[in-house]
Amino acid sequence: MNDDTHSEPRPPSVPERATTSRLLATFRAVGGEYRVTLDEIATATQGRAHGILLVLLGLPEIIPMIGFSIILATPIFIIASCMMLYGGESPLPKWFLRTRIRRDIVNRAIDATHPRLVRLERILRPRWPALAQADRLLGAMIAVMAVLLALPIPGVNVLAALSVVLTGIGILERDGVIIAIATAFATLALGALALLLTGGAYVFAEIIPRGPGFID
Repeated sequence: MNDDTHSEPRPPSVPERATTSRLLATFRAVGGEYRVTLDEIATATQGRAHGILLVLLGLPEIIPMIGFSIILATPIFIIASCMMLYGGESPLPKWFLRTRIRRDIVNRAIDATHPRLVRLERILRPRWPALAQADRLLGAMIAVMAVLLALPIPGVNVLAALSVVLTGIGILERDGVIIAIATAFATLALGALALLLTGGAYVFAEIIPRGPGFID
């Protein structure tokens, strides 16, 4: 008799070099009906947790879905911190992998971006390995983008999310060109924030009275 008759079902596995879109499809098949743990996602993607989690957590901010910025920015920051400290192949903390996320939020983002992602994958390939494997530098960039994601600034959030998602795709596909594009979006996000802060400071300086004689 087969001893595995009553064993618990395991999440489906994917080929080692499965594309990002196939990994996202795998996400739909794991976990419970409403919530799924990060550990279940990491197991289903055969340990390629850093890249796929960055994509999954960043996608809802591209739409964007109001109210989820801080919720999604926190795990992105934790992943980035692990990359900075220990490199891209380091295991994520067990307490962190027990985190549950709502499937419906990410599923809506996947549905909205899937056609574009499939078209993008036609040009993806391993290249520019020095950039694709610069895990600690990429972790630092993603950490900064996670902070921007937590700020309620329309436009800046989307640019930061694009940088996070493209970095995740670049890590998964080992494509340094895509990571270079992600770096460009990160630069744009920081530039947009600096422009908004500069403009806000100028307006504030013009509105605030410059001394007791300003008002009659």
